Amino acid sequence: MSPISPQSAPSPAARHQLAQMVDGAAAVQSSEDLLTRALALIAEANEVIAIQRAKIDTLETLADHDEMTGLLNRRGLEDQLARELGRIRRGQSRGCSLALFDLDGFKAINDNYGHPAGDAAIRAVGEFFARTVRETDVTARLGGDEFALVLTDIDPDMAARRAEAIASGLNNLSLTWDETVINLSGSFGLARYGKDDKFEKLYRAADEALYRAKEKQATKS
Repeated sequence: MSPISPQSAPSPAARHQLAQMVDGAAAVQSSEDLLTRALALIAEANEVIAIQRAKIDTLETLADHDEMTGLLNRRGLEDQLARELGRIRRGQSRGCSLALFDLDGFKAINDNYGHPAGDAAIRAVGEFFARTVRETDVTARLGGDEFALVLTDIDPDMAARRAEAIASGLNNLSLTWDETVINLSGSFGLARYGKDDKFEKLYRAADEALYRAKEKQATKS
């Protein structure tokens, strides 16, 4: 190989320009690497935020929903009823009624078939309410075998007929447990919203009506 002649060797200016090009390419590569790492960190942060948001949503749902049935709990019911009462006072609703439903013979289901069967009965009733009531109505499980239904934007006569129809459907409900058919039934009490009523007063009136219905049912048995 013949030696490079002085005339063919790069000039200092050319060598300097070449060095700048190499440094520039390295800088571009470094910037691309930084950008890639930054995008990866952003994606990871977004994933963490999404997980945390899902956890918060779950906690918020559990705060006002019944875990077994997915219906509202007492707190959720009170919040929704307060909103409906506000609509009534503003003239945006014809009125509402609160119906309390209580399963008949629920203790016997637990005693005869075990608590898992009782839980299955509660879930079945919860599913029944969820698919039966209007979208504008509010359904809740208050605990045990007690359920509540707020019939919204409805006059008293229509509310009574609607509650009767729902009770009729509930009384035709059955559950198959270990190849045994368990017939479900329930009683209900209905209270009409009165001017300036609060939740506790309306609940107490519906509970008293439910008690009278249970007594009437007991005399028939």
